[in-house]
Amino acid sequence: MTASKFLGDFAGFQFSPYAGATYIDELDDLRPVAGINIRKGVWSAMYQYSGTHEHLSLSRQLGNHTASLVLWGMEKPGIAWTFRF
Repeated sequence: MTASKFLGDFAGFQFSPYAGATYIDELDDLRPVAGINIRKGVWSAMYQYSGTHEHLSLSRQLGNHTASLVLWGMEKPGIAWTFRF
């Protein structure tokens, strides 16, 4: 479960933090999750804490597609492609 809030536009950047909690079955524990999305035009960056690890992504919107570079656990690089319909 998470809750997020758009905080507004500052110097052309849009800030949207989120926070919540997740239950991790392998750890038998309820953990906090949090992060922030920062957007400017077609570019966005997101920092995430998943309850056990931190992650970072940089994304570029391309129409109804989004291409992302992801740094999983702040050490393993990856890519993601999203299609919205």
